[in-house]
Amino acid sequence: MEKIPSALLILILLSGCYKRDESHLNEKCTSGCAVFNIRVGTGSNSATPVPNAYIDLVWIGPKQEAVGGPSIDIATGYTDANGMVGMKFKPIGNEFTEGYFNISVKGTADYLPSDKKLLQIKNPDTVLNTVVIYHPWPI
Repeated sequence: MEKIPSALLILILLSGCYKRDESHLNEKCTSGCAVFNIRVGTGSNSATPVPNAYIDLVWIGPKQEAVGGPSIDIATGYTDANGMVGMKFKPIGNEFTEGYFNISVKGTADYLPSDKKLLQIKNPDTVLNTVVIYHPWPI
């Protein structure tokens, strides 16, 4: 019977260690900024813009631990009428030397959530233009 509370305590402690760091979410940046211009589109060649889609930009650290590496929630926002959102942030650690960036897109129930991994982005004062293809439900 004593094993259940001990196991529960260990589980709580472990889950707390791998939560996403949200302390830098949507911080303003005025110099030395990375700018990610994200367009969300659907249809043939993603030509149709998806307005009001929720975007979450996260840096995922190297997967050295059994449960995964650290992650930092960098920015969130919504696309405009043209399916565009710009995210400007200042690097706070090793985001541009290790790991990768992940863009998650969520919207209405009419679309499947989408993700895009951005690998090998090594310049912290970069301007990145990218498109995330958003698939209608059902495919």
